[in-house]
Amino acid sequence: MAILLFVLLAFAGVSAHGQQNLAATAQASASASSTGNFGPANWTDGIKNGSFFGWVGTTSNFPQPAWMQLQWSQPQTFNCIRLFHPGTNFQPPAGNAVVFAGSMVLQYWNGTAWLNRDTLTSQGTYGDSVTFNFPSITTTRIRLTHFVLNGAPNPGFDEWEVYNVMADTTDLALVGHSVENIFGGIGRTMRVRMRIRNLGNVPVVNPTLSWKVNTTPETGPYAAMIPLILAPGADTLILHPETTAAVQALNGRELCMWVRTNADSNFANDTLCVTLAGFGSSVASLDGSQGLSLYPNPSLGRLQLAGLPDVVWQYALYDMQGRRLMAGIWPESGLDLPAFWANSTYFLMLESAEKRFGGPVILRR
Repeated sequence: MAILLFVLLAFAGVSAHGQQNLAATAQASASASSTGNFGPANWTDGIKNGSFFGWVGTTSNFPQPAWMQLQWSQPQTFNCIRLFHPGTNFQPPAGNAVVFAGSMVLQYWNGTAWLNRDTLTSQGTYGDSVTFNFPSITTTRIRLTHFVLNGAPNPGFDEWEVYNVMADTTDLALVGHSVENIFGGIGRTMRVRMRIRNLGNVPVVNPTLSWKVNTTPETGPYAAMIPLILAPGADTLILHPETTAAVQALNGRELCMWVRTNADSNFANDTLCVTLAGFGSSVASLDGSQGLSLYPNPSLGRLQLAGLPDVVWQYALYDMQGRRLMAGIWPESGLDLPAFWANSTYFLMLESAEKRFGGPVILRR
């Protein structure tokens, strides 16, 4: 049985990583103690450095071996206990020291018998707390027993806390995505968004997001470090800064996306692969070869269409970074581009219920 030394902490010192104190829902008892002001209920009342505490009878005139116990109605899992010695607000009568000094055995109930976990040792003073960490236990009862005292016969304890302290873990997961079909199949074709979630218990700082498409030659991979701090449990949808410029059709191609961060403990949830659809193959050119042409092109600012069937056409105009600048129903009289638009190349998409057309628009005023 290992003998492990308690780590002494100042009264207002280290907490158990902000975890829930499981002792608050337990029933406390002892082999011998009083009731009321100095009974076991004081161990779990949440009051530290008060005027009262609980004590346990360890001398020979009490039942032996002495013990102090916590019991739950349902099994609990934990790996840390913290004991508080009587606080400085308690002034014991002369010759009646109560601060525990010595060793005791931590035991847990396995359903049929008590099993030893470890031996705990401490040399405490008023107002101190002692923290002990050990391999996780799942049980409905724990107790401290087999006291060996260097001082303080029948010692007292102000508070007893129990925690399931999780080790620091980093686990960034890719949990969703969206793909925007910006230009159909001509020129720039799509933008990728990725939803990432922090499944660990520490913040994730500046993750790297990447993606590629298995075209020939391969599109990508594109990787970008994202300036971001993602808190535990949080998620966010991020637009990847890279926009593909592939000209080949992407229908049926596999898009793979992945995220990376330092010290990630689980790579299994970092990658998503999907098959692309709705890209390229159904988009016809506006060069007249499919019966519809755009003129004049280059344009001074007004666009006309020749061969336009008598149906409703939705249009959208994009810049070459994939940003949509205008959209609506194509006017029969033609479309006027805003006077403040710079001379550049833009991209026009036309779509009816049955067909899609796309092509570049060159503005030269």
